[in-house]
Amino acid sequence: MHLPTRRTVLSAGLLTATAAAGSLRAAPAFAFRPGVKSVLTARQSAICHIADYGNTQVVLLIVNGAAIDVHARRAGLYHPKDPAVSRSVRALAPVDLNRLISAAGGLDQPVNGSVRNDAFHALYQGLKPMPLARACGTNCGAMGSGQALPINDAFFRDWSFAHAPSGPFLAFSSPTVKAVWSLES
Repeated sequence: MHLPTRRTVLSAGLLTATAAAGSLRAAPAFAFRPGVKSVLTARQSAICHIADYGNTQVVLLIVNGAAIDVHARRAGLYHPKDPAVSRSVRALAPVDLNRLISAAGGLDQPVNGSVRNDAFHALYQGLKPMPLARACGTNCGAMGSGQALPINDAFFRDWSFAHAPSGPFLAFSSPTVKAVWSLES
């Protein structure tokens, strides 16, 4: 018996929702950046730029090869996460993520074994987790099941991105991190 994947379930739910709505908005271009794979497999620590959705950049905090927290930002401003469905190993405030990006020497800069290793890990260990308490603008729950966005690499079979054509929402899910963002300005 073949069980449906998360992507087929997400896609099927979207088709039902959009058929009822009657029309679709044109979705922004989506581009997954598979370079994060080398950081994960090498069990490195870094903040990786993992995807672009239109003008929105998705960045993932990885510590020793484990996905810890994910954020979406546009023009340096972070989009709010829906606290009802978002989860992280350790949720960090955007200002703290920016501090880690600086400590790493920028995005996509693995630090383990580098001169930045000690400062990066000391900063990370000293940061306090942030509760997800901010509202998400227009109800992120309106996203529904969303439409799957492609990640064409079997390594990422447990990861998914989705968007809601009926509203400005983006979602990311991995085994340890999940987020839904309102992309409203």
